[in-house]
Amino acid sequence: MPNETTAALQEIAGLLRRRVEQQDEMAKRSQETEARFEQQRSSQETVEQIRQRGEQRAAEMTVKMERRSEEVKQERERLQHEQRQFQENLLAELKRHNDLVEQLLAWLV
Repeated sequence: MPNETTAALQEIAGLLRRRVEQQDEMAKRSQETEARFEQQRSSQETVEQIRQRGEQRAAEMTVKMERRSEEVKQERERLQHEQRQFQENLLAELKRHNDLVEQLLAWLV
């Protein structure tokens, strides 16, 4: 009987060891899964940050392009104004020359 008790106790001890090992293995897998999940969540946050940075850059670029468009428009208007001014001055000068030529012709006749 003592041999049977010893054998039974040894078998119970072996079963308990295997159970503890299984629980340890399950805990280890659980920690690994949790670590992978954390890493994925961290990656998702990084993706979100990248998306936000992209949106911010797009907004900044839009503002920059609008500002540049306004500058180009103002430059075009300035050049058009200068061109009109030049044409008006040229016409006035030609008129003055024509008037002088008419006066010379009238004086000569």
